[in-house]
Amino acid sequence: MQKPMANVVAKSSRIKLDIKVNYYKHMEEVKDKSLPTLIIGLQEAKKSISDFDILIKEYQSQNLWWTFSKTERGVDYQDDIIDFCNKVINNIVNEVTYEYVNLYECTYYKIKNILRYLLSNDNKVCYNDNNSFLFIYSKKYKKIWGFSLSTLRFYGIKETNIDKIINNIKNAEFINNFSRIPSKIKKTVGDKLHYNIVLYDYFG
Repeated sequence: MQKPMANVVAKSSRIKLDIKVNYYKHMEEVKDKSLPTLIIGLQEAKKSISDFDILIKEYQSQNLWWTFSKTERGVDYQDDIIDFCNKVINNIVNEVTYEYVNLYECTYYKIKNILRYLLSNDNKVCYNDNNSFLFIYSKKYKKIWGFSLSTLRFYGIKETNIDKIINNIKNAEFINNFSRIPSKIKKTVGDKLHYNIVLYDYFG
């Protein structure tokens, strides 16, 4: 089941977006205002946005965006919906930081903390990229750590020991592939593989 990324306030629920959204007819009906909300239609925008200016489409301090309806101004309508989807996706992935961890340059203290985290009860999302690179994502800390398995092998760490470390990661959900994420969404975030790990949760 897909997880909503945003809200849309519009008279019609037949509006097609590349992301999963909650549809509402009026701003007063919106339940989760922590999600970015796109208002479609000039009159609803005027009514719902504080200090409304017809020349301004984004009100980030209010977590609101707006555009004309398709009948009011079709070109703006199409372009603004695409722009809104792209911004929602980029905002989600940019909230998460990424760190490549070179274990051979880490201090003993840092390695100890990493191992402690891997065995912690924190929920983790993991992706093993062709058995050459391991990504570990913590939703709690909004952070992804990347570990080169190939480098570990190069320095003589046995395959059985690498497998043991991976298999002992506690509370881990392992992603097999990213096929459930639409190709159009993947293009939005570019070739940074760790972004797909963040988006995976939204495309169940």
